[in-house]
Amino acid sequence: MRAVLMLVITWMILSPEIVTKTQAAPARANRVSVSYVPPKNPAHQPILDQLREVGFLEKFQKFLTPFRLPRALPVKVEGCDGDCQCLL
Repeated sequence: MRAVLMLVITWMILSPEIVTKTQAAPARANRVSVSYVPPKNPAHQPILDQLREVGFLEKFQKFLTPFRLPRALPVKVEGCDGDCQCLL
């Protein structure tokens, strides 16, 4: 009975570590790609130029670098042509 109890306790201690390592194995850092899509409306070009100048997406990419993502995450700046739903 004592051997079974020790086995159960050992399993309870080690199993979360095994599951975490197994699930985290395929995830990798630096899986964020960034792109700036030229606007259709020429009036929006200065906005895109300013975002590029300050390196907005590159800073966001650097911010996300420590996260180990299971798949690639594309992040882009693209105009909505007035057909967007804001989350305000």
